[in-house]
Amino acid sequence: MLLPNRLHSSEERLARWLLMACDRTDTETLNLTHEFLAAMLGANRTTVTQVVQGLQQKRLIEYRRSHIRVSDRAGLEDVACSCYHSIKELYYNLYRQVWSPIPGHLVFPGAPFMHVPVS
Repeated sequence: MLLPNRLHSSEERLARWLLMACDRTDTETLNLTHEFLAAMLGANRTTVTQVVQGLQQKRLIEYRRSHIRVSDRAGLEDVACSCYHSIKELYYNLYRQVWSPIPGHLVFPGAPFMHVPVS
């Protein structure tokens, strides 16, 4: 994951990171501080603040006191680096046995139509 961090802008990396976090949590709302995001991106908090403000001005996200809501996922995907789709496909291929088309559910191998809610 170091290569995308060197090749892409902070905006592209933050967009990718937010999309990946939403994919794994099955929600468009994340509870994340600027300090945490800075650590995840290898950036400083000032950079994160500027990027978050830019994404807000583009109406891609809403940010209030450690709460980020992705309001325009398609727009955020356009901003994210191209690595996002490659990483998403890799993640799907690694975990397809428990990947579910229904958010918040697991699919058991051998029983593809048996969906169990995740609590």
